[in-house]
Formats: sequence, structure tokens, C-alpha cells
Amino acid sequence: MPVIQRPFEAAGERAVGEPYPRRTAARSGAPGNWAYEEYLQEKDAYKGERRDRHARAITVTALLAVAFGLVLTLLVASGLRAPLQVAVPIGGLVTVTWMLVGARRFYATVPEIEAWRRAATAQRRTARVLGQLRRSGYAVLHDRTIPGAARVLHHLVVGPSGVHVLTDHPGSGELRYHPDGVWLQSVPLRGILANTAALADEVTRQLAEVTPRPAVEPILVAVDATVLWRDGAVDGVTVLGLRDLVPHVLHARPRLTASQVAHLAQTANRLFPPAASRADHTVTIDGAECAALTGLLREIKDRGGDARPVLSELGRLADYLDGRRYASSPTDSATRGSGSRRRSSRWRTQALASSTTSTSGVRRRAYRRI
Repeated sequence: MPVIQRPFEAAGERAVGEPYPRRTAARSGAPGNWAYEEYLQEKDAYKGERRDRHARAITVTALLAVAFGLVLTLLVASGLRAPLQVAVPIGGLVTVTWMLVGARRFYATVPEIEAWRRAATAQRRTARVLGQLRRSGYAVLHDRTIPGAARVLHHLVVGPSGVHVLTDHPGSGELRYHPDGVWLQSVPLRGILANTAALADEVTRQLAEVTPRPAVEPILVAVDATVLWRDGAVDGVTVLGLRDLVPHVLHARPRLTASQVAHLAQTANRLFPPAASRADHTVTIDGAECAALTGLLREIKDRGGDARPVLSELGRLADYLDGRRYASSPTDSATRGSGSRRRSSRWRTQALASSTTSTSGVRRRAYRRI
């Protein structure tokens, strides 16, 4: 479904909880594209949430800082019998420090959001390394989806050694093998190992339906970490450092001929399409269209969720908007018109066909700092 976006007419006007106009990531199928779009979406949602709490956070922090500073000043002046010339600067210094610490916490980056950016960077680094395999007759696919499964293949390599399903891990440190599994520093990797094995099983199942059952190897790539062993797979998944990835694939026993590799690569490219960019499903609506859509949704809400009386009008509006798909991007809508501080409002078009009373499907995250 396309995402509907509208530039507001007044600079600075923005619905509560709505994200800023989003920058677009790279084209569909580019390495790290899906993870980077997740990063942009989460970051913009967090910026919207933070803006909604901006005035309250400043007020609360200032009041607490001033109150604590006054109390400390009185304690220093009375308890320690210090002169006011000493107590007041101490209280003022504490007040300013409190406010600076609060501002730093409020505007700090969120680790959960930055993890998406690091994941995208790791996938792009792995993609550059995998480019060396093309000279040896390998086909390399990036950022692929598995139909019927809410999962994304980071990399899919098809070559003489068979099929390799690669998942990147952006963490840094040392990977150690313990009797209870693989650990990165103090973090267990059981989940990502199981996910990589499940992806390989699904790829095997879908390829086996149209080709002779291929040999599929799941590989976990530790992009920035050091792997402290070289003795094979863990729980059926080969764990490798980035520098060992290409030698491992090239030194594997050949299983397929050049014609079989070409056929299998074409099949994999057809079965596992590129992860769609959200920018490919975006249209921009003006004020009149937004008012019409809002009025229809409000009428459905007033009728208790009964959309039958306005289905024909909703259908005409949906067809019109669908015909304008790909007409513009969020970046275009953010820069259209006068002023550089345009804000955007988004509605999921599922609301057009829904009989619920909800009038928006805005994605929001509560990354609380204060």
C-alpha cells in the first residue's frame, strides 16, 4: 500500500506525533537498503516524539535544576556557614550542570535506532568484499525478501560451491565459543544463529520446489568482530570474520557447473525479489485532497465504523491516489513551496478500506529520555 504524505501549508505546523519528512535510502535491492530505511523511519519517529515533549522536558528540567540549586545554596550557606558569595556560585554551577546533563540525555542518540544504521553499514562492507567473487563466476544478490516470510536475506551467493545464505552481525569485540553457544563479549548469539539457519532452510525449501535440491550453507559474518576459532560450524551455521569470507567460499568443494550456476542464480533472483523501498510506495496529496480524505474518515468514525455509505467515494479517491504512485518522494514534498521547515503528515491507506474508527496509522515509538 502506498504511504500518503502532504506538506503543510504553514511553516512549522505538524500534527502531534507525526515524523519529520523522511530522507530516502538507496534503490531497492542495494545492500543495506532495508536496514537503512528502518533507521530513517525510527529516527524520524523519535524526532517527532522528542519534539512533542520538547517544551515539557525543558520546563521540568529547568524547574528541577533551579529547585535543587536553591536547596543546595541554602544548605551550603546554613549548614557549612559559607558566605553567600561562595554558596550562590556553587548553587548556580549545580543548576547549570543539571540542565546541561538533562539536555545531553534528551538529545542523545538512541542505541536501538543507531543499531539499524550500524547494520546497514555492515551489510555494505560485506557487499564490497563479496564483489570479489563475481570474477570467479559467482552471482551475488543483496537485500532480498522471502515470499511469505517477514524476513530479509542480507546476501545470497550462488556459485560453483552452491548457495550461501549470509547474515551480517555488526557488533565488535571477540567471538568466543563456549559449551552453551557463541558469545560476543557478554552477549549470546543464539538468536541470530537460529535465524540464519532458519533463513537457509527456507531458501532450501523454496529452491527445491523448482530445481534439484541445492547445497545451501548458512554463514554468519562477524563484520567488526574477531572470531577466535576456525573449526567449522556452530549449530549448523558457519561463523566467519569478514576477512575469511571470500577464501572460505572460494576454497569450498565445487558442486555446480557454470550452466547450473547461471540457472540457479536466475531462479533465486526470481524467487527472492529485492526488498521494496518505502519510497517506491509514496504519493503526495495537497490540502484539498487531505481535507477530503479526512472528512471521509471522520464520517466513517461518526457512523461507528460503517464505511458502506461512502465506499464509492473512497474507491474513487483511492484509485486517483493509486494512479499517482511514484509521482513524488517524501524528500520532494518536504522541499516544495516556500520555507525549508515544512512538516509532513502520513496516513496509511489501509484506513481507506477499513471500517474501524481509527483515523490514522502513524507509527510512533516512545523513546523516553527524561
